[in-house]
Amino acid sequence: MKLILVKKTSDELRFEVQGEDHTLLNLLQKTLLEDDGVLI
Repeated sequence: MKLILVKKTSDELRFEVQGEDHTLLNLLQKTLLEDDGVLI
């Protein structure tokens, strides 16, 4: 797995994940959506 930082500011982080399929990324998205401190 390779992470590529696309954008980082004080309130935003964007990255690309290479070498992974939707299984890991769907789990990550689900976990982030459950966190009240995260805005998607």
